[in-house]
Amino acid sequence: MYKVAWRNLWRNRRRTILTVMAISFAVLFLIFMLSIENGSYEYTKNYATRIWNGKARIFKKGYFQKETITKSFSVDKNLSRILNAASISWCKRIDGYGLISFKDKTYGTSISGIEPDREVSAIREKIGQGKYISGDGEILLGWRLAKNLRVNLGDKVAVLVQGRDGSLGAKLFTVVGIFRTGVLELDRGKALITLRDADEIFSMGGSVTTIVMYSMARDFDKKLAFIERNLPSHLEVIEWKRLMPELLEMIEFDRAGAYIMYLILIIIVAFGLLNTLYMSTFERRKELAVLRAMGLTKGEIMALIIKESFFLALIGTTLGILISLPIVIYFVKHPIRVGGKMAEFFESLLFAPLMPALFSWKIFAAVAAIVFFFAIFMAIFPGIRVTREELSRQLRFEK
Repeated sequence: MYKVAWRNLWRNRRRTILTVMAISFAVLFLIFMLSIENGSYEYTKNYATRIWNGKARIFKKGYFQKETITKSFSVDKNLSRILNAASISWCKRIDGYGLISFKDKTYGTSISGIEPDREVSAIREKIGQGKYISGDGEILLGWRLAKNLRVNLGDKVAVLVQGRDGSLGAKLFTVVGIFRTGVLELDRGKALITLRDADEIFSMGGSVTTIVMYSMARDFDKKLAFIERNLPSHLEVIEWKRLMPELLEMIEFDRAGAYIMYLILIIIVAFGLLNTLYMSTFERRKELAVLRAMGLTKGEIMALIIKESFFLALIGTTLGILISLPIVIYFVKHPIRVGGKMAEFFESLLFAPLMPALFSWKIFAAVAAIVFFFAIFMAIFPGIRVTREELSRQLRFEK
């Protein structure tokens, strides 16, 4: 039966070749777009989380629901050992709020104490003017905040905060750098000082408000699960999906639109395949009737048509995968770059201005499975049509 099905395909070479080409193009397009889409999402996730929030954070329970500096915790040797055992990058921070003043200008802002040498964010790479902080008494400002305060590099600003114990903390800082992240929330309302300075003005006594974790490893979820299992009961882990719900929503919205486009393409190819099978079986109605008269059951006739569709899908899918392999590999090594104003727009939405492809055999397997499913499914209809028709009518059929 397989030989008969194979020979039947090539009785009309032009139609078979056109159908195979349509399937190959669909496979190529789906694999390429899914590789670019998943690669872009993965890169965007790494890019957006590295700007400031990290892939995940550790808080004292209740802090994430209501941020207050009183819900702080100490990083002891046991917690450090757990984090180091997970083989990820991590750092301590103190996040609070206060007032920054320069001459007659005063603004409320978010003030974070960081460890300059251990900081996992990309702030160091986002310095537009000046330098990264390296010691106590230095401060970094977002460019919009610096513009509103009308400060320049070397100016001294006053910071006033309320400490964890209710006392007031104040200190003069020298502006050593101005950063530009493209994220309005950070550029307009974030100031960075050293962890020691933050500990002093916020009266933290060695405590911190959060631990930021980051890793580009693809098994990060497993590492995070290890940390959660061993974490002290008074602490909790919050992943990036909860830290940055707007980014997750944008990715899901974009993915949904892409899936609709893919579905339309698959349906078009599926109906093209259906048309080919209908025409093929219609032209061979008398031949199929003779086979039935010779003793072939309706199930065997149906199986013959399904085998023909299977071969069409097999050739088209194989060809599509072979063509897409070098293309995907090329775009893994040479990502699509977005420049100019469009890059700034992407960054403002936390989307990376770079679209690399993701090489994953799962994508190839998923596309192949979808094509084969529709190939088998569409073969059922002409099979039902030809097996339900009256045998005597089929035998009288003339082309």
